[in-house]
Amino acid sequence: MTKAISIIVALLTVFGLASGFMYLRSKFIPPATTIENRATAPRPLKIQIAEDELFLRKGQVVIGGTVRNISPDTLENLSLILELKNKSGQSEARAIRLEPTTLIPAAETRYSLLLPAGSLSSVRVVQVNQGELGINFKTTDGNARPLETPPPNKKTIVVERAPRSKAADDFINTPDNPYTLR
Repeated sequence: MTKAISIIVALLTVFGLASGFMYLRSKFIPPATTIENRATAPRPLKIQIAEDELFLRKGQVVIGGTVRNISPDTLENLSLILELKNKSGQSEARAIRLEPTTLIPAAETRYSLLLPAGSLSSVRVVQVNQGELGINFKTTDGNARPLETPPPNKKTIVVERAPRSKAADDFINTPDNPYTLR
């Protein structure tokens, strides 16, 4: 009988603790649906940036690309923030104001920046601003680096061959002129 009473008391204790836990949980932790409703929906993408490959022109690195408005809104006063990393690993932020300043839906504009050659290890767009506010964007690969052609040769060098002697055409060892190797 004491065994049965012990089992009943243990079950009541477990049930009491579980129900107390559920009560406290419902008071202090909001249900998952409330958390989902409070979460803000991600802002839609407004800008697509096609980053061109870097290339050299007259001793300078050319950084450039195309900015396209992919939203249904007209965007004004746009600027890009680029992160420039040098070979020692230090980074620097550089702002580029886009021209024209107004982009209607589906419109494109180009940006470019010239820097001294040999000072960069990487470049990436880290932020797009509309006035003072940051807006969502995505980056894609842009134009490939143009082929680097060697400078045109202005002088053609022609080397004349020395005239061949008749002896050079003859074989050393022929049936008419046998030669024994020792």
